Amino acid sequence: MSWNRASLFRIRIGGIQRMSNRRLGKSPDKGFKITLPLILESLVVVLLLDMEDMAVERPHLVLPLLVASLLCFIVACLLHVRRKAPRSRWRTATTAGVVMSVALLIVPWLPFERAAINDMYFLRYFLISAAVMLVLTLASYLRLIYIRRRSQQEILNIRLRAKRRKTQYI
Repeated sequence: MSWNRASLFRIRIGGIQRMSNRRLGKSPDKGFKITLPLILESLVVVLLLDMEDMAVERPHLVLPLLVASLLCFIVACLLHVRRKAPRSRWRTATTAGVVMSVALLIVPWLPFERAAINDMYFLRYFLISAAVMLVLTLASYLRLIYIRRRSQQEILNIRLRAKRRKTQYI
């Protein structure tokens, strides 16, 4: 690709980029919006970071709060990716699953600096929930691989059809 005036890099900057965003319904000057997925993700963060105090005060509520936080996270991810294209949908779901499973592995170890290890018996709940999130992440990653292969096959089929049309009329 040449670096002349008709280059794609120059076309995308400036007025044409604004027009394309406007056509797609995106406005660069909208600012910050509070959405339902953002509220649910904030609730997940609050629930996960409040788990250490909950384990000391009310240990019987740890498992229901952990399940509630996982369900809130899954619903927030579903709401976040519901209108995306398939490849970006599954890429985002895979990334979110990895981030959540790593967070579930790190959060139980945070209060060990202040509390004794025998007070942290709910560690197994976090490990089980991290394993569940890893399984969901693996499923979304396998779906991403399937969609990539399917789109590559479709591109190959389109090229073969075009090649056959060219050779048919020669």
